[in-house]
Amino acid sequence: MRRTHGCWVLLALGLACAESTQPDTTPPAVIRDLRVATSTESSVVLEWTAPGDDGRRGYAAAYDLRYTTEPVREEWSAFTRVEPMPLPGKPGDTDTRIVFELSPQKSYVFVIRTVDSAGNWSNPSEWLVAKPGDVQPPARVTNLAVAPIGPRVLRLEFTMTGDDGIEGEVAASGGPYRASPAFSQPGGVIGARPVAGCKDQGKGSL
Repeated sequence: MRRTHGCWVLLALGLACAESTQPDTTPPAVIRDLRVATSTESSVVLEWTAPGDDGRRGYAAAYDLRYTTEPVREEWSAFTRVEPMPLPGKPGDTDTRIVFELSPQKSYVFVIRTVDSAGNWSNPSEWLVAKPGDVQPPARVTNLAVAPIGPRVLRLEFTMTGDDGIEGEVAASGGPYRASPAFSQPGGVIGARPVAGCKDQGKGSL
């Protein structure tokens, strides 16, 4: 049967508490912001926002965090489980777990889900790809130029940089993601608004 967070507090104080006769069938909310805060050569620090017991209300009971290096060959339930895990915090708070003993420069896929005190499991989060030790950002773009090609239309040209400095391929130009959170510094301001969709390697253009 369900007990509210306030009910648990009353019980802890030795006071009587009326229990609800309705079964708890509502799972915690899905974690949608699993992310890498930082990394070392053999570890990653993961962060996410704590969900609630029922959706985003109340306190959840536990987390289930797992990872693998071969997501295509395995179901997420067969991933390696990270233990022990911290208890879920207050809904909306940031919870953290450091995962140790990882191989440098090897890509790992992480997924997390939550369970409440009634045994209701949330759906797993979206997969997060992280690479320990990838802390060097792409080199800064230094030759961004604008060429008008028609009414209200501009062409942006620049030389693409690499994943680490000038080596390797970047995940995206101006995009919101990367295997590890290492972004280059922005180039000079030229009076144009940011635009998404530039993915060409070599000499970039849009």
